[in-house]
Order: sequence, then structure tokens, then C-alpha cells
Amino acid sequence: VSFVRCIKPNLSSTPQLFEDDVVVDQVRSSCLVETSLIKQRGFAFSSDLVGFVQRYKCTHEEDRFSRCDGDWQMAAGRICGNLHIDMDFYFVGFTCIFIKDSATVLYLEKKRDECLD
Repeated sequence: VSFVRCIKPNLSSTPQLFEDDVVVDQVRSSCLVETSLIKQRGFAFSSDLVGFVQRYKCTHEEDRFSRCDGDWQMAAGRICGNLHIDMDFYFVGFTCIFIKDSATVLYLEKKRDECLD
């Protein structure tokens, strides 16, 4: 999925006026720098933590999962750890989990399918 992010050069929409602080604030608040760094490091897939945990929690032992108590980062890490996914192939951020390759995503889906059967 590709997207275009529009950055306003100033708040007053005045032609030929570029306000550095306005642009920097927009770039920081939209996480463009972090997103590009993550993509450069090879993490091609991402999912929000809540969605990831809800989708793959069936692969995790329920009693251990319940101890996460709303800590979505911990829950996502436990799911990946329980499935023995090498930490080099995923990264848990504040709101998203990033996965390096399609093989890991396919493995997660296979394990989920096994739980649902």
C-alpha cells in the first residue's frame, strides 16, 4: 500500500512562503521519519498492535495472554515469542508491530489457521 502525505508549507496558505517549524512539526507528528527508517531497515509489513493481538491471540496460551492486561506491546511480543519467531524478523513499536518478510507473515497465518481448525 502506498500513500501520499501532503505537507503544508505554511499555515496561512500563502504562496512562496515556507515556514520551517510548520513543516518539521507536520513531519514529526505524522511519523514520516520513523516510518522511512523502519522501511529502510527492511521491515516491509506492519500492523497495529491491537489488530495483531486480536488476530493471532488464538496461537498463544490463554492464561499467559490474560496477564498482559491491556499491554499490547507485551502481548504482541509474547505471541511472537510463543511461536519462536526470531527477534530479527519483527519489531514491536509503541502502536504497531513491524515484520520483515512475507515468510513470517505466512507462518503467522498458518499457525492461526491451525488454531482455528
